[in-house]
Amino acid sequence: MSAGEASKQVHKQRQYPRKPIKTNVYYQYNNVRLNRIYAGSGHTVNLSMKGALIRIENYLPPRAEVELYITMKDGKEVSTLSQVIHCHRVAYNVYEVGVQFLRVGKSKQAAL
Repeated sequence: MSAGEASKQVHKQRQYPRKPIKTNVYYQYNNVRLNRIYAGSGHTVNLSMKGALIRIENYLPPRAEVELYITMKDGKEVSTLSQVIHCHRVAYNVYEVGVQFLRVGKSKQAAL
């Protein structure tokens, strides 16, 4: 099986399929070890009911908990506590970060 075929198979098996949605995202990350709060913005690359791939300018460490504020197409903002699953540099000062949503209000899940 080629790498492309394997990738397609993984996407077919997802319980919550990702949709290619580009929208603004703002995040806050509280680094307890350094006693600092980091904040920034970027955009989503794709989105599902349980997570997202976002593109931002800063590295976020795996397992870090971040508060995300996602602007939906109707202009409303959905906030969610999320955990960083992976973070990869894709260009100079550009990182793709996979996050899993830990807490999203039931009323806000429909917006996702």
